[in-house]
Amino acid sequence: MAKKSPKGFSWEHFDLNPGVKPKGKNYLLVIGIDKYEHFNQLNNAVRDAQTFKSILLERYQFKPETTFELFDEKATRKNILNKLVELESLVTEDDNFVLYFSGHGMMNQRKTKGFWVPVDAESDSEVDYLPNSRIKDQLDEIHAHHIYLIVDSCFSGSFVSRSDEFTQRVGAFPSRRVLTSGRNEVVSDGKIGQHSPFANCLVSYLKIHQGPLVVSDLEQHIKKYTPKSAKQTPSNAIIFGLGDQGGEFVFYPKRNEENDWVMTSSLNSIDAYKFYLSAYPHGKQREEAIKRLKKLEQENSATSVFQAIPQNIKIEEEYVNEKPSEDIEEEVPLNMVDLRNNVLEITQKGGNDERKISIKQLSEIDFIK
Repeated sequence: MAKKSPKGFSWEHFDLNPGVKPKGKNYLLVIGIDKYEHFNQLNNAVRDAQTFKSILLERYQFKPETTFELFDEKATRKNILNKLVELESLVTEDDNFVLYFSGHGMMNQRKTKGFWVPVDAESDSEVDYLPNSRIKDQLDEIHAHHIYLIVDSCFSGSFVSRSDEFTQRVGAFPSRRVLTSGRNEVVSDGKIGQHSPFANCLVSYLKIHQGPLVVSDLEQHIKKYTPKSAKQTPSNAIIFGLGDQGGEFVFYPKRNEENDWVMTSSLNSIDAYKFYLSAYPHGKQREEAIKRLKKLEQENSATSVFQAIPQNIKIEEEYVNEKPSEDIEEEVPLNMVDLRNNVLEITQKGGNDERKISIKQLSEIDFIK
């Protein structure tokens, strides 16, 4: 059965979220550190960050001109803060901001405070670290529609506020959310030349997912599968105190014919196929789109006829063959074949059989509505 599309169809109707989809840009800052000056070297933090960035640029609606990176020697405390300050003036209320950090994390157990460790931090100098509270303060100055923070480091769970509150409203409402690779615990960096268990789960899901991806779905996947390959417990939460209004960021696929055809087939409506054909008049799926469009138009035509039948119309049904075949399916389209002498005949074919339905006028009726 065809799905009914809203009048004035556009690709925004593929939005999984209620409300108006923000029309701004997607900003991305990825930070990855392997080559620490005063800490143990990591193996895969930069690889993880680079892969995450590449997938968003290739498959989702992120662009190089709004993507920034700080890897290894560039990921100093000063550079990280300066980049966040720079983003304050770039990101508007219509835009979204995703921040990814992969590197060492520290925890002050006495103060129960968590930190990011920049590349130039001294191993025994807490003042060289970046406290979660400072990151939070910087994010508070970025007035985006959605802010989504992904942290793959030890003790990253210290960023998560302890609350079970969660609202299902998404998309149209601002959000401030964080996904961490673990709670207040040491997390795995993974085998040399591979990804960390957390990053592997993250990037593999971003690679295979079809259609818009709501971050709560991403979070549930990460929390379910990461512990199966490492002794760590990813966590997610709202970053309280930054103006979250119960929304969620959505990773929208990049616009191209392949993705648009997936969405068109999923919606399966007359408007969707017309839109696809107008956007890709010589597209790879042109013939299939025309075929499906004609089928839906025939179904709609037959349906509208039945809906317009007054009470004093008699419907007679008979099979052309002696015994109907089970091959005839209800979803087979009805085709109008005759409208003469006030008799409307419709045939429905399936397999080797044909079913004929006659709608006969019993009294003088004006069919024109």
